[in-house]
Amino acid sequence: MKKFVSTFIIFLNLFFFILLYTKKIDLTTADLGRHLKNGEIILKEGITAKVLTTNFYSYTLPNQPFVNHHWLTGVIFYLIYKNFNFYGLSIFYTWLGIITWLILLIIAKKESNWFLAGFFGLFLLPLVVFRTEIRPEGFTYFFVSVFLFLAVLVRKNELDKNWLFLLPILIIFWINLHIGFIFGYLILAAFLFDELIKLIFKKSNQFLFLLKITSLTIIFSLINPHGIQGALFPFQIFKNYGYLIVENQGVLFLQNLGFGKTLPLFHFKLVVVVLIISYILSFVFEKKITSFFYFLPVVITGFMAFFGIRHFPIFAFFALPVLAKNFNLSRKMGKEETIYIFSLVGFFLFWMIFNLSLDFYQKRSLFGLGLLPGVNQAADFLKQNKIKGPIFNNYDIGGYLIFHFFPKEKVFVDNRPEAYQIDFFEKIYKKSQSDLKSWEKLLQKYQFNVIIFSHRDYTSWGQNFLVNMIENQDFVPVFADDYNIIFLRRNKRNDFLIKKYQIAKEKFKVVRN
Repeated sequence: MKKFVSTFIIFLNLFFFILLYTKKIDLTTADLGRHLKNGEIILKEGITAKVLTTNFYSYTLPNQPFVNHHWLTGVIFYLIYKNFNFYGLSIFYTWLGIITWLILLIIAKKESNWFLAGFFGLFLLPLVVFRTEIRPEGFTYFFVSVFLFLAVLVRKNELDKNWLFLLPILIIFWINLHIGFIFGYLILAAFLFDELIKLIFKKSNQFLFLLKITSLTIIFSLINPHGIQGALFPFQIFKNYGYLIVENQGVLFLQNLGFGKTLPLFHFKLVVVVLIISYILSFVFEKKITSFFYFLPVVITGFMAFFGIRHFPIFAFFALPVLAKNFNLSRKMGKEETIYIFSLVGFFLFWMIFNLSLDFYQKRSLFGLGLLPGVNQAADFLKQNKIKGPIFNNYDIGGYLIFHFFPKEKVFVDNRPEAYQIDFFEKIYKKSQSDLKSWEKLLQKYQFNVIIFSHRDYTSWGQNFLVNMIENQDFVPVFADDYNIIFLRRNKRNDFLIKKYQIAKEKFKVVRN
């Protein structure tokens, strides 16, 4: 019976992981289009391509220095896309996620048993599947699980310590795939600190060996197109970050803005509370201070997640083995306590299954492989009618336009805040959408022929701009679907297309705040 329950709960983990992680691709607002173009260009031009070092896709700041820290991901994504289309990309990314989650469940099992691993896996899934878009960070999730797995097995003497020499080799790939390689350093630092404590108290330890592994890992991380600059980039990326995006904002900030209904903010706080309780219970029953190996990463990533919700999945990865280990207390309890605890477990298991099912039901239209239906209609409209720039576009749709139109057309902006100057966003991008005089100056400078905008841009300046354009006499809406809206400038060049496709302003619901 125990084996059946454990098998069933692991099955539930994989079942709900697949349901909630496998999402159709919204290419209009995703970074994926730019990553695919990165891969295409690098395969043609090699690692000397300007796309690695400059703001290559924009005509506004084409020479702005840029550290392309995820270039290898673009190559891998492009090769998969070229051979297996977007369906292949979806399948690849889903399998990468499944393998990652399985490794983490195995780690949790090593610290407890399959039941607790699966139980807390279900508990943490809302945070794990919070970011399902096909991104370079999928590789970070995978490498975190691999680094952690090797470290745990070596700590438990289930694997020869020489296996850790794989880590410097793996970091070469990781640093070129995604900036999240910094979490590899975190795992090694926690392991090193734990062994240092043993050394101080004159216990058997592997401190000097781990120091060698850590040093090699840091040295090998210099093997990237940017050298030491690439290795230090995680500490510098936010120095030139002029655009606020939801994923980089904190829990309290987003809660005050009313995002609590659409983001797992409450669930994050619940996990933190349960983690604290687990440490208290562990101390009461075990009568000893916990190991720093898990404590440091879970605390550090917990703070990172609190101040930037993009780190929810990484925090959950470290929280999983901690919760499984700390609640593995049945051997310390009496019969009555065990019955009481398992009654609570049954209730919470039902609650978790219900919430995961509800989450899938609410997002069921997104489930599947490949692209969302009709997502390329705006690009097809521009191509079929041979509409040319200069293009004015909003932040969200930049990657979509790069994928479909570069190098024939460059973008005004795309979704890489670190690739543009802070003043560009504050004094040009936002101001031109908020203030008509600023827009007129920008129009005079660049002579935009077409405006392509993701109308799901809910920023105050974005919504204000759309309202102004609907009422503007110089630009005419000629295309609109569930994703985007296209305006053409009134001129001889566009006269035929405007007469053919003009959408009456009465068809738009204009609301001014």
